[in-house]
Amino acid sequence: MAIISKDNTLEWVAYLVIGYLGLGFLPGICLILLDNDFSSFIKFPLALLASGATLYAFKKYLGWYVEDGARLSAFGQIHKVGVGWLVSALYLFTILICLFATRHYSVAHLNFNLDHQLSWLSIFLLAAVIEEITARGILFRLITEKWNVVAGLVVSSIIFGFVHLFNPNATALSCVRIAITGGWLCAIAYAYHRTLWVPIGIHWAWNFIQSNIFEHSVPGSALNTPPILILTSNGVKFPDGIEFDTEASILSTAIGVAISAVYTILYFKKKTRIKTGEDVAPVF
Repeated sequence: MAIISKDNTLEWVAYLVIGYLGLGFLPGICLILLDNDFSSFIKFPLALLASGATLYAFKKYLGWYVEDGARLSAFGQIHKVGVGWLVSALYLFTILICLFATRHYSVAHLNFNLDHQLSWLSIFLLAAVIEEITARGILFRLITEKWNVVAGLVVSSIIFGFVHLFNPNATALSCVRIAITGGWLCAIAYAYHRTLWVPIGIHWAWNFIQSNIFEHSVPGSALNTPPILILTSNGVKFPDGIEFDTEASILSTAIGVAISAVYTILYFKKKTRIKTGEDVAPVF
């Protein structure tokens, strides 16, 4: 039985703020601990435990708001995290293929360190869980259900983009690009697939692939280990704004907008076909 009313603005605002801060701050402490230097074979189970606890806490939190609490299953659709990985892999490897095809880069050699890879896989898992719960599971979902999916997409994407201003070397332009690619893509993927696991997979894979396979550090992370692909520049000059940047370049933005546009079209076609008034399903 829901105890928070969508129609009571004060209750709705309090619920949103408490959830956003609580489910972001407390698990964030664990994320800071994982960023310290110790064995990845300890980090990985800790990350799984912290992620599971955060997801379960989010399920209990949603139970105050969603009328049909029986449909809240924290791990019922966990297999769909693979869909998110496929989306990010398509996105990021398309960028890499473009750079190779235009002869801007080539692979110098390969590097693989299991401890390093497992360590960052752990950190990026928990980071994805925290950010997707707060940005999509709370902010996007609550705005969408109070108003509509367009309001949810626009507001949550803008906020998601501009919280990256706190990252080192961030600019207003880079935040705008993150908002219209990563922010919109994860939100519309959540709405289309009707489960939070897909954007968690997108976010997890995005961070891991671009930092631990490509040679590009994720904003806000203290990446100090070599990636799997050690690239070398072929000396080809980049056009202005197009560089080896998987998150904030014009090339990345164009590909991200294209994938997000496809998802948006598919979402509205699906919504029309199944004739539902729900913008976001009350499932986890």
